[in-house]
Amino acid sequence: MRGINPLENKLFFAHQNLDHRYRGTDVEIIHHILSGEAFHIITGDNFGKYVFQRNQLRQYAYSPAGTYTEPSNLTASSLITAIMRHQISLQATALAGLARAFNIHAVPFLDALIDRGGFQLRTDGGLKNMRLEMIFNGAAISRAELKIMTPEMESGRISGMSFSEVSISASEFLHSLKYNGIIFTPEQSIVFQEALKQNETRMAKQTGQALSFLKK
Repeated sequence: MRGINPLENKLFFAHQNLDHRYRGTDVEIIHHILSGEAFHIITGDNFGKYVFQRNQLRQYAYSPAGTYTEPSNLTASSLITAIMRHQISLQATALAGLARAFNIHAVPFLDALIDRGGFQLRTDGGLKNMRLEMIFNGAAISRAELKIMTPEMESGRISGMSFSEVSISASEFLHSLKYNGIIFTPEQSIVFQEALKQNETRMAKQTGQALSFLKK
């Protein structure tokens, strides 16, 4: 499944019907959410039942008068973390706490974001160059981090790329996927590509220095 890549079409998630090849993957999860069906995060700090309605992610809440929804402050990073850690349920009619985890066997969408070294997302703040990174605790995924990519200059020359963690709401991320699309490569400008090249050179040099130190 890792080799199956639906992502040449930046508006892939605007399609009404899910391609059967992506059943049981992160693509099915996101398609379900964008269609307005309720979903659950079944464990962790963001436990609860959610629904994406009127371009806003909302969370189910309960009172003596009944069930209602309220705006959610869930971040895009937290939603991605829940997907990667298999903490999502697509049982739309289940009550919070009673839903079973979705049986996910591959993450071609998130793999594409990671493998291509960066992507471009259009938000209210304009088109952003971003990178998705996974933070591990041993062999387990601890959390996902979204970072803004910015070319660095030194003495008037491009010296590398900086990566600064950024908080984007899940609402903004989902709205962008559905309506604005996503470009599955970082910016292709000369400046941007040179910054990436310089960054790779710098990282290779640092790795070489570390290995030399260990051999002493």
